[in-house]
Amino acid sequence: MNLSLVPMKFIACLLVLATFSLSTYVPRAEARMIGTDQAISQEAPTGDRARLHNFLTREDVQDILIAQGISPKEAQTRVAALTDDEVRNMMGQLEQLPAGGGAFSTLIVAFGLVFLVLLVTDILGFTKVFPFTRPIR
Repeated sequence: MNLSLVPMKFIACLLVLATFSLSTYVPRAEARMIGTDQAISQEAPTGDRARLHNFLTREDVQDILIAQGISPKEAQTRVAALTDDEVRNMMGQLEQLPAGGGAFSTLIVAFGLVFLVLLVTDILGFTKVFPFTRPIR
């Protein structure tokens, strides 16, 4: 009976030593004041990353990604792999883009469509807008 307690006592001593050695490591804690700009710069990457994630979950953005040949899940994994500086840079670029696209290009496309519709209806004889579509007499 004494012989079977020797391995148990040895294992118990090892466990006590291991527990004691783990409890002696206490990292030093430092407390100091930081400025507002430093606190905001530490918080901003998580906010920018969340805004970029929300941007990528929009349906219109996902349609454009799919049209470009990128799956939305692949885009999310790429965003997760970006560093904080890259996320901040990307959000800065997104904020500088025009909200509704280029108004000038939209007007050019609208005028082009109106011109084509009038040209086709003039050639078919429904309207008489352009004189160059009528036969010369």
